Amino acid sequence: NFEDGTSDDFDTVLFATGRTAATANLGLPSEAFASPTSSKLVIDEKNLVRGTPCVYAVGDVVKGIPELTPVAIKAGELLADRLFGGKTKLMDYSSIPTTVFTPAEYSHVGMSEEEALKEYSKDEVECYMYSWGSLELSVTHRPKVPSTMANEFDEEMSPNCMCKIVVHEPDEKVLGFHYIGPAA
Repeated sequence: NFEDGTSDDFDTVLFATGRTAATANLGLPSEAFASPTSSKLVIDEKNLVRGTPCVYAVGDVVKGIPELTPVAIKAGELLADRLFGGKTKLMDYSSIPTTVFTPAEYSHVGMSEEEALKEYSKDEVECYMYSWGSLELSVTHRPKVPSTMANEFDEEMSPNCMCKIVVHEPDEKVLGFHYIGPAA
């Protein structure tokens, strides 16, 4: 049942709960927040919270930043290096690898083909697709010799891994890498 009184039937329902940052009682100015009802903070490229002279934020509390533990750790390390180590390197959020842990695992980093085509012409973008058997399965599923086949269809296991590489052809720069298979 929905809040408007209607209802619907579903075969599967995915329920994912998130955490909300406890920022309401920090005494931050209203401009620090993404919206009046949001607990997310807005930062500049140096992680300084908007409207504050010396409050910094990294991780899930920041609006528009991928909510991934390794991303928060790296952003925190870079911030500490800038504040206390005399370094200047900023966090680059443009090419963060992500993975979806489902029965068919998927991971990617960089641009999709569609994103690349928005930035470059069709003649400048090339995509390469590869498929193969994973090491785990290749060890036990070798191509069979005819004398060991149960019948004419008993050949070998088909590939269970696939990747797509998105390339900017003029300079052969890899723009994106996408992978489906075990241990993504």
